[in-house]
Amino acid sequence: MFRFLLLLLCLCCWCCTANNKYEALCEQMISHAQRASQLHNAGNAAAAVKEVEKFNQVFAAARAAAPEEAQAYATAANFYHNSQQFEQALENWEAAMARVDSADHRKYLQARQRYTQFGLYSVQRDAAYAAGQVCCSNFLCLMGVERGNT
Repeated sequence: MFRFLLLLLCLCCWCCTANNKYEALCEQMISHAQRASQLHNAGNAAAAVKEVEKFNQVFAAARAAAPEEAQAYATAANFYHNSQQFEQALENWEAAMARVDSADHRKYLQARQRYTQFGLYSVQRDAAYAAGQVCCSNFLCLMGVERGNT
């Protein structure tokens, strides 16, 4: 009986340590994202790029530590959205949604995904305007709206 309790205690400690490691990695992701943003806003692009590289390394470590968890994917999606890397953000919102069971969490992630999709469309629209392609039908095509169905 004593061996069983000792084994159970060791298993609990191992699980808690693994979870704490994952949480620490997610916190590091947030720290690197914030630092990259601060450096970018201060005009220090080279240092910001290094922080983004660190972010990506920690993100890879978090995925390896707990591939079934959604938090790292949601954190990455939010970071990529904020840095206007919308395609990467959309991939990570999708990955996060695949890892949640709660309908409320899924709704939240879907709303964030729609917001990111809108950001992607906005950047595409802005690029079309900047290139002199001001035709509204081009923008509607980007939005996935067929002509005559508006």
